[in-house]
Amino acid sequence: MINYFNQSGLSLSYFEWMKNMYPFVLIQIPIVTWIIINTFKPEYKILDSSVRKLVIKVAKSRSMTGRNTITVMIFILIIIGWIFFSETFGLGTIALTGVFLYILGGFVRWNDLNKHTHWGVIILFGATISLGTSIRSTGAALWLADQVIILFGSMMEMFPFFSDLIVILITTTMANILSSSATVAVLGPITMKLVPDMMHIGLVTAASSAFGYFTVVAAPACTIVYSSGMIKSNDFLRLGWRIGLVSILLLIVYVNTYWRFIN
Repeated sequence: MINYFNQSGLSLSYFEWMKNMYPFVLIQIPIVTWIIINTFKPEYKILDSSVRKLVIKVAKSRSMTGRNTITVMIFILIIIGWIFFSETFGLGTIALTGVFLYILGGFVRWNDLNKHTHWGVIILFGATISLGTSIRSTGAALWLADQVIILFGSMMEMFPFFSDLIVILITTTMANILSSSATVAVLGPITMKLVPDMMHIGLVTAASSAFGYFTVVAAPACTIVYSSGMIKSNDFLRLGWRIGLVSILLLIVYVNTYWRFIN
């Protein structure tokens, strides 16, 4: 989404992204935790023995070596680079610099990176970005946005938050069918044409693309958890509709209160 902002002549640094998005994540954490605990009751509520075993294991582990320290320092430098220099060098350039430093320092081998990197996902992500750019440059994004305005224009004029709701619902639905990255790449150019405030609606699109709670394929984290064999696919829907509903309502309130305050 930051790339689309730049293409539209809007400036958004990684620090500004954090300022807009991270408080929403912090608000969600206790709410989502409460929903999970009350949807799937824990079999064991007291974990004293497990915690003791973990403490003993950590105590027996070796202390940080020089290589470990350098590895952490490079990671911290990349985070700092994203926050303060993303507008100058771009997020991708800074991230690749970190990869280069890890390879140069011998912390990781290229063969390992090549073996464990899912290149198909990267190609798919690049293809969806190209599709989104094509939709924007050919005028298709504007046409699709006009169709949405024709359908819901009167409601969007009557209720200021209705445009946010429409974008959130469409984005959430697509994110659970595709993925968050692919959804933003395709929908970003379209939603940014819906209202004059492109920054606001673009951030709403990005935030709601993270509501991939309903299906196994919505996010890599969902797929990893499902592959453990300990949960069923319908467990995602059982929990997802609760978290999704709360997240949608919370986001509408959040963007129309906190964002108005800081922006």
